Amino acid sequence: MLQDSKHSLKTFHNNLFLGARLLVLVDYTAIYNHIEELAFTSGSPLYHCDVYKLDCQDDNAAACLFSGATFNFLAKHYPPYLGELIYLFIFGELIDAYQN
Repeated sequence: MLQDSKHSLKTFHNNLFLGARLLVLVDYTAIYNHIEELAFTSGSPLYHCDVYKLDCQDDNAAACLFSGATFNFLAKHYPPYLGELIYLFIFGELIDAYQN
């Protein structure tokens, strides 16, 4: 059950960043370290504070992670990170569908 879209986006953001820091998506994995590497890449749409010493209730960090700019940057610069691409696409689109 979704409480509201912003809360759900933060939940999906925190699921990737906290706890085991590894999510298995059939044959792929979504790993916190890949997102951290992405944030420290030159030209990345993510800020360092979005992944390092982050505030778990930060709406902007969650929105930035699931933004189209982040997805496109990840697809262009890190095509082997398919697990992260799947995770961002599925849950980002889920929130967009809920809002519409």
